[in-house]
Amino acid sequence: QSQLNLIPKFEETVKGLEGSLSDKSNELDNMHKVAHQQSSDLIALRSQVEGLKNENTQLTTQTEESVSHSISAENELASIKDTFETLETNMNNFGRENLEFKKEVSELKDLAVFWENETKESTIRIVQLEELESRLRKWISDCEVSISKSTSKSKGATKANEGLTQTVAEMGTTIDELMKELSYVNMVNAEYRKEMSKPRYTSAGAIAAQDGFAFPLSKENLRTKFLGNSSPTLLKFSEKESI
Repeated sequence: QSQLNLIPKFEETVKGLEGSLSDKSNELDNMHKVAHQQSSDLIALRSQVEGLKNENTQLTTQTEESVSHSISAENELASIKDTFETLETNMNNFGRENLEFKKEVSELKDLAVFWENETKESTIRIVQLEELESRLRKWISDCEVSISKSTSKSKGATKANEGLTQTVAEMGTTIDELMKELSYVNMVNAEYRKEMSKPRYTSAGAIAAQDGFAFPLSKENLRTKFLGNSSPTLLKFSEKESI
């Protein structure tokens, strides 16, 4: 009889367990649904992550290309700048060299005029000396003829002949001196021609390379550094150190 009394209690317990099991089953279904949703979300996130990785890779590649292009542009700009500075320096040097060249041309023109005048004067002098030589030789010839005639006509003209002989001797000496002067003038003319064939001026840079001193900076006054190419040069510099 006592066991029969326990049956209702067992039934109630079973019903309670069945209700709890139903709740747990519902909870498990909900958990399955949440897990499935989270799995779907995770797959979507993974897809987004892969997309972001690919986009990041593309952006990195584009950034590297941009940096490379920027460096190339900077190098090209630096090259253009160097080229421009070189051209600017060359133009400045050309301007200075052009001024020096104009100065050289002016000096050479003055020098040419000077030597031309000297040559003309020497030519006139030579012509005069040649005419004088011809006259003196004619005088000597006439005197020799006169002496010969005087000697044959009279012995009393000996004293006069001696004076005439002295005159002839002096004329001969004069002719010799004139011939020496003529030779000297010819030699001077040869020197004139020799000097005219030489370059008279050169730039400071050329002399700097020849004598081994530093070329003046552009801020210095090149006019005061302009030298001649005469030998020796117009300014003295220390000897080059032997290496």
